[in-house]
Amino acid sequence: MKHLAGLIAVTLLCGCVRDPLPAHAHRTLKPPAAIEDGIAVYFSPGGGAMAAILNEIDHANRSIDVQAYLITAEEIVDALKAAQERGVRVRIILDKNNIGGIYSAAAYLARTSLPVWRDGRHKDAHDKIMLIDGRTIITGSFNFTNQSEDLNAENLLIIRDKPVLFTAYLAHFEEHLRHSDSPK
Repeated sequence: MKHLAGLIAVTLLCGCVRDPLPAHAHRTLKPPAAIEDGIAVYFSPGGGAMAAILNEIDHANRSIDVQAYLITAEEIVDALKAAQERGVRVRIILDKNNIGGIYSAAAYLARTSLPVWRDGRHKDAHDKIMLIDGRTIITGSFNFTNQSEDLNAENLLIIRDKPVLFTAYLAHFEEHLRHSDSPK
C-alpha cells in the first residue's frame, strides 16, 4: 500500500496523469504501471489505458491527430467529438480497407462532423497513434477498441515533452494524410 501511495504521488507530481475524467466517463483513471522521464506505460487487460486515453483527449486544447487501423470504442469517438466541439482541431486517419463495419465506431464516426481520411496505400495501415497539442504522443500495441482494454494483452505509452520524437511522429502522420482519401 505504501508503494502504491508513493507511485500515485510521483505520478501526480510528474504530470503524467492529469485531473480525473469527467463525471460522464465510466472508465476509472488508474496510475500507470511505470513512469520514467516523462513516459508513462499502461498494460491491459484492465490496466487503465482506455481511461488514460480519454483523459488526454479531454485535456487537449489545440489539436488531436489520430492514426489508427480502426476505432471501435464509441467512448473515444465521443471524446474526440467533444474535443472538436470545444474548438480542438481533430484529424483522423483510418485504414481504408478495415474501418469496422456497420456496428463499429467507424459507422458512428460517419454520423459526426469529425474528419476521417482513409489510408489505402498499404496492405494494412496499422498505426496506433494520437498526437496531442504538439507535446503528447500516445502509441503502443493498444488498438482504440474496448477489447484492447478489457480482453487483450496490450501496451500503451504516453510520451510527453519529447519534441524530436513528436516532430517525427507528426511528419509520419502528415505523410500518410497526403496520400489518404479526403473526408467526404
